[in-house]
Amino acid sequence: MIVPMRLLDRYLLRELLVPLAYCLCGFLVFYVSFDLIFGIRGFQEKHLSFGDIAEYYVVTLPELLVTVVIPVSLLLALLYALTNHSRHQELTAMRAAGVGLWRLSVPYFAVGIFLGLVVLAMNELLVPPAADRAREILQRHNPNPKDPSMDFDLNVHNNQGRDWSIDKYNRATGEMTAVGITWDLPDGWERVIHAQRGIYSNGQWVLFNVEEWVTHTNTPPPPGPKLQPLLKLDLPETPAWIESELKVRALTPAEAARKPQLSIREILAYSASIRTRRRPDGPR
Repeated sequence: MIVPMRLLDRYLLRELLVPLAYCLCGFLVFYVSFDLIFGIRGFQEKHLSFGDIAEYYVVTLPELLVTVVIPVSLLLALLYALTNHSRHQELTAMRAAGVGLWRLSVPYFAVGIFLGLVVLAMNELLVPPAADRAREILQRHNPNPKDPSMDFDLNVHNNQGRDWSIDKYNRATGEMTAVGITWDLPDGWERVIHAQRGIYSNGQWVLFNVEEWVTHTNTPPPPGPKLQPLLKLDLPETPAWIESELKVRALTPAEAARKPQLSIREILAYSASIRTRRRPDGPR
């Protein structure tokens, strides 16, 4: 049933949205000022200019709104509006006019649902890339800057018992060099692959200049590796999985507790990728 907008709804919304706007602006200014006072020394140590600091706070604004400002502002604005109505006996007059409590709550629920959707959209679209961008700004004047798209000496583990060691990995292209893959196969077999380079193409890992060993716990190791110029592997691990693994691993306990660094899509992709999808059925 669609409840029509009435004069009462407009009045209740106005009485809520005005203090909400004041709370949003006030908490935003207060938090930024408070954070700047305690973080100014760190900014100076990183040789950030006024423009860099302003850009940093603009970039981190979505995270600040999601984690602190919007929830607290909505709570306080709602408490203020209800207290004001109660002080002037407005709630009693509305009930005496035949308006039920659920009907009075419709504007408040509408504002809460709308802001909930705003927070969800910001969490999905703005907050995760903003966290990476904020780290780049803080390292902008580092004398030895690190390329954010490159990672070195990676070791990642899949719950199927497969271990990856990568000397250099490019997040932007999914290309890696000096790749080592080791995993346990059924019936006591173990497969070890070393490759000079690897790329992800058409849903498969393509490895170049490959050395491969397939051993068994009850047999001696082969005298030498099997050499292949090209090897294609259809494995559950994808560049997206490696990216989510790196982002999860990079979170400190403090960041994981207070900051939504990962979107729901990234969390679902990460949890799906670490589930056992299938096991290779033997050496190939």
